[in-house]
Amino acid sequence: MSHSDLPIAIVGGRVVSTVDPRSSSPPAVNRAALRELVDSASLGVLVTGADGVIVCANAAAQAMFGGPPLAGRSVDELVPPSLRHAHRVYRSVFAAVPTTRPMARYSHLWAQRADGEAFCVQIELTPFATSEGLWTAAAVRLAPAD
Repeated sequence: MSHSDLPIAIVGGRVVSTVDPRSSSPPAVNRAALRELVDSASLGVLVTGADGVIVCANAAAQAMFGGPPLAGRSVDELVPPSLRHAHRVYRSVFAAVPTTRPMARYSHLWAQRADGEAFCVQIELTPFATSEGLWTAAAVRLAPAD
C-alpha cells in the first residue's frame, strides 16, 4: 500500500506533514493507510484529534505507556495528574496556532504510564488537516539521560 495519499509521513524517524494544516480542502482520512504508517514507525507515535482523543497509536507507544489500548482515550491521561490542567491549556493554545514543534534535545516533558509511574519524554508535534478536522501526530521517545 502506498502512503502517498496520507497527509503525514515519517522521514528519518521524524513525523512530517505533507500538507498545509490551514488548507481549504483537507484530504479525507484513509484510516487503513494511516494505521499502516503509524505502525511502521520505530518510535512511539500517537495521532490525536483536535479534542485530544487518540485516533491511533503504534505498538511502541502502547509499550511505552502500557495499560488498555490507547486509541479512544484522551491524551491527557498520559500526563501526570498534577500537570493535566496545564496540558489541556497547552493543547488549546497549540490548536489555535498549529505549527510543527520539533523534538528538542533538552526539552524534557513528563508522561505517565498506566501503572502511575512518571517518566521523562521528548515529543515532536506535527499538525495536519483532515476531512475530520485538525489532527496532530506526536512522535514520542524516552528522554536521554543528561
